[in-house]
Amino acid sequence: MKIFNKICVIALLLIIFMAGHAVNANALLPDTIAPTVNSTNPASDATDVAINQKITVTFSEAMKHSTINKNTFTLTQGTKRVPGKVTYAGVTATFKSAKKLATNTQYTATITTKAKDRAGNKLASNYIWSFTTRAATGGTISGTAVKGPVANATMTAFSINNGAMGSQIGTGQTDGQGNFSMSVGDYSGPVMLQLKGGSYMDEATGTNMPMQQSDMMTSVIPSMFSGDAVNGIQMTPLTSMAQTMAQGMAGGMTSANITAANTGIGNYFMVNDILHTHPMNPLTLGAGSGADQNMKNYGMAIGAMSQYANNVGMSFSSAMVTAMMNDVSDGLMNGMMGNSSVTMRGGMMGGSMMSPNAGTSGMANAMTQFIQSTMNQSGVTLQDMQSMIDKLMTSNGMIQ
Repeated sequence: MKIFNKICVIALLLIIFMAGHAVNANALLPDTIAPTVNSTNPASDATDVAINQKITVTFSEAMKHSTINKNTFTLTQGTKRVPGKVTYAGVTATFKSAKKLATNTQYTATITTKAKDRAGNKLASNYIWSFTTRAATGGTISGTAVKGPVANATMTAFSINNGAMGSQIGTGQTDGQGNFSMSVGDYSGPVMLQLKGGSYMDEATGTNMPMQQSDMMTSVIPSMFSGDAVNGIQMTPLTSMAQTMAQGMAGGMTSANITAANTGIGNYFMVNDILHTHPMNPLTLGAGSGADQNMKNYGMAIGAMSQYANNVGMSFSSAMVTAMMNDVSDGLMNGMMGNSSVTMRGGMMGGSMMSPNAGTSGMANAMTQFIQSTMNQSGVTLQDMQSMIDKLMTSNGMIQ
């Protein structure tokens, strides 16, 4: 009897122990399972279709204690299995399909979990999740090209790969007011915009000038997601300077470098956001009354560049934009592009070298002259711009 009682006690304790340490099969199931478009932005039940569609599965905390590579992941469309490759990293499994998924089609993702509880019992559970794809609507980029503004110019959008300009993803034309809009498909990532051709009203002379073939303006967008409508992008001499600065930084035009360059040029000319702030047009009567200080600073900075170009005898002020882009490519406004002097082109300038103070005190003096000229119809006064003039006058040319 005593032996029987001991056996009963031991059995009872064993049952209690097993109950306290059994693993719930449901705890081994994935927390989430959802498709990821281009491996960047999580989607819901309806998702844009992308080539190289990836489906990412994140497992529960309990799965960390299981052997993940013993799980199986399959993607099916009806009764057909979608070919692809599964990779495991930590508590995440990623399935990359071998081909583009079809639109308006239901797919089923299944994860089969194989593990053991602490008692050594085998556990196998299926987690099934279905989603229906839809066709990507396509992203767009729109905005304004301002150097007067620039009318009838060709605007081209390029992908940025590993910090360098990649393939063309879209193109469009500016209208008479410099406005543009273009489709960029399902592209996701940083973008470089490039403007060529067209004509603009030069601020310093009031002359309609063509953009020279050797000149262009550019703008860089740190990032966009597939299908996004990116609106209000500005293409100006300042965004052009930021683009060449980002390109010259270590790693090239990465999202971080683009943001830093856009911010740095904005700080230099006292504009809080050169990519989205619309510059005031100083040739428009009374434009200053409806503009905040950022818009005034932006417009007057562009006007000062045209005034400087006119002062040194440039026939086309677009060449001054190119010179400023070259000057700032190393992050320092000193008339140098690295160890080489920047060449000034156009008119009486011939092939002379850019002055070391062109982007600092030279720009401040040109701004003062332009504000006091009859070409400035905005109503903005010298007093309104004194802070910026003083900043440029005493600047060491460092962009930061």
